[in-house]
Amino acid sequence: MALPIVEATTAEQLDTAFASAAAQRTDAMIVLGDPLTVVQGPRIVALAAKHRLPAIHLSREFANGGLVVYGPDIADLFRRAGGYVDKILKGTKPSDLPAGHF
Repeated sequence: MALPIVEATTAEQLDTAFASAAAQRTDAMIVLGDPLTVVQGPRIVALAAKHRLPAIHLSREFANGGLVVYGPDIADLFRRAGGYVDKILKGTKPSDLPAGHF
């Protein structure tokens, strides 16, 4: 079993990357999280739909119409951060707060 890899390092290369994936008869795509895919998220979702490629995305904010999301809920992380800031401002030492349960 071979995993086809298509790359796009610029927004201009996205059309070619999706066309290449479709031409290789790719069954699905994993869209890795990086600045390009975050900024171009809605376009990537549209290209995946155009080429009928189910796609897995990093962030739910950019996966409207995608198959699966594998990353955190960014808005929820910010809400939780507020709770940590509140505790620290009320005197809790940061080292006393649980890490990884953010």
